[in-house]
Amino acid sequence: MKRLLPDGVARLLAARRDIARLLPRAGATPVVASAVVNVLLGLLPVLFVVAGALVLGRVPAAVQGGTGSPAFDTLIRAFVLAAAAFVGQQILAPVQQALGESMARRIDGRVLDELMDAATSTPQPPALPLGRLDGSPRRARTCPRWW
Repeated sequence: MKRLLPDGVARLLAARRDIARLLPRAGATPVVASAVVNVLLGLLPVLFVVAGALVLGRVPAAVQGGTGSPAFDTLIRAFVLAAAAFVGQQILAPVQQALGESMARRIDGRVLDELMDAATSTPQPPALPLGRLDGSPRRARTCPRWW
């Protein structure tokens, strides 16, 4: 079958898939909070650009109307929206970093715990054979000789 993706892209997707499989170990709350913060950090720059364009577009009418005009009020509202989007980006960027670090530490801790449990657990003894040692279908009535 012909490959749909180049090897490099397939490896990158496999690595992302492996990381996504670890996310449940971080807990639902940090994962959801991180997703919300990342979505907001994706939308706030767009909002900032649009609000900045609105500010620039409303300057001529506000200059003509003066400081007491409705055009000046709409200019101020657009400016406040642009400023809020900018400040929101500046506030949420460290939050994103902290959430990511917290999730990484939680996942690392849980994976380390799982590794230590696997390394220090006692293996289960193999099950005793139910049949005879010579392979005949008749069931043994007593424990095997070595027991």
